[in-house]
Amino acid sequence: MGGVPATLADAPWVAAIAFSSEPNGYFAQFCGGSLIGPDLVLTAAHCVTDPDLAPYQVDVILGRTHLSGSGGERIRVASISVHPGYSLTHMRYDFALLRLSRPSAQPWIALADPSLLQVGLEAQVVGWGCTSTLPDGSCQEWTDELLKGSTNLQANAVCSSSPGFDGATMLCARDTQSTQVSCQGDSGGGLAVESDGEWYLVGVVSHGPIGCSPADYDVYARAPASLPWLGQVLGGPYWRGWDIARSVAYGPDGWGPYLLDGWGGVHPTGLAPRLSGTPYWRGWDIARGLALTGYRRGYVLDGWGGLHRFGGAPAASGGPYWKGWDIARGVAVVEGTAQGYVLDGWGGLHRFGGAPALAGGPYWKGWDIARDVALLPGGEGGYVLDGWGGLHRFGNAPPVHGGPYWKGWDIARGVTIAPDGESGIVVDGWGGRHAFTIG
Repeated sequence: MGGVPATLADAPWVAAIAFSSEPNGYFAQFCGGSLIGPDLVLTAAHCVTDPDLAPYQVDVILGRTHLSGSGGERIRVASISVHPGYSLTHMRYDFALLRLSRPSAQPWIALADPSLLQVGLEAQVVGWGCTSTLPDGSCQEWTDELLKGSTNLQANAVCSSSPGFDGATMLCARDTQSTQVSCQGDSGGGLAVESDGEWYLVGVVSHGPIGCSPADYDVYARAPASLPWLGQVLGGPYWRGWDIARSVAYGPDGWGPYLLDGWGGVHPTGLAPRLSGTPYWRGWDIARGLALTGYRRGYVLDGWGGLHRFGGAPAASGGPYWKGWDIARGVAVVEGTAQGYVLDGWGGLHRFGGAPALAGGPYWKGWDIARDVALLPGGEGGYVLDGWGGLHRFGNAPPVHGGPYWKGWDIARGVTIAPDGESGIVVDGWGGRHAFTIG
């Protein structure tokens, strides 16, 4: 409510989610969204979780400012994916991904790196939502014309009184000097910020006060929190029948996961950016571990224990080195530091950079069966992966649930933990990714 007319130049990525059975876009539209790839639209989970709603019943309208008009594109949805952590009772992870039946010609918007989300930053929200409400909070009038409004990112504490507010997956925003606010019908639309002349998606319209009162604060799904899930949904490399995948890693900012092959190739999945400066041993299967310590920086471990940094990661010292003996299997680094652990094939954890000792890990003396290691956020515990897929915890790590297990088949190769510490992925030698939960 209270927005002003917007042009396509203001938000060329804006999308209207509409019922395919209604030809008039004004009557068909029920939510908003943002084009984040040629055939990908990010919206709110609560928009599309009706069990009777099938993909063929949904269209996405792009390149149009007036819903009742005929310009732009109207594309049928091919599939709908809802974040598995979403629940209507708590509204955490309010994300859904719509894959279109064909690519759009419209420009798309990149998801923001978490570092962009600064308190006080001005942001823009666009949509075709309710413009006036009745005393009971229901909508009285809807707009046909695309509207935009400005708001400011707020500290999590500002929205702490909102029932169920979770700062890890939600974003608090409002300009207390303005009457511009998202409302019914804007759900799923994008909250974007500008940085160095480029726009980035920081939030998805999720929920707010009854009646859309400008005296209260809006809650958005925190867009960077969708990155690990998007990495799983959108897939990555797969070498069927070729045991060449060696490790997998999320960045602490949520980008990824990235898959490491035995030659040192690092393959981004989902919307993750490519990495540069990584080593590459073409034809020599000697790369063993991958650890990311920040945005596009980290370490590749070779089989002798050598750590090869890239992206500006600091030098790591004090680690093991077995020249000529291919026995190093995995590496894990404490976020933002050059401290970590190298795993050998027997399960031994070797500290470097002054990392603290962690107790309780497995050890198979003489049996080369350990395959990778992953730390929980904070580095106070983690998991060793064996070749059959077993996950063995150490330090203060809680139990895991739902992971794969191939008894007698040495095919598990890598393990990584999502930045929220609630889930992870095991990768097999062919590049297949298998999810598990923690706690």
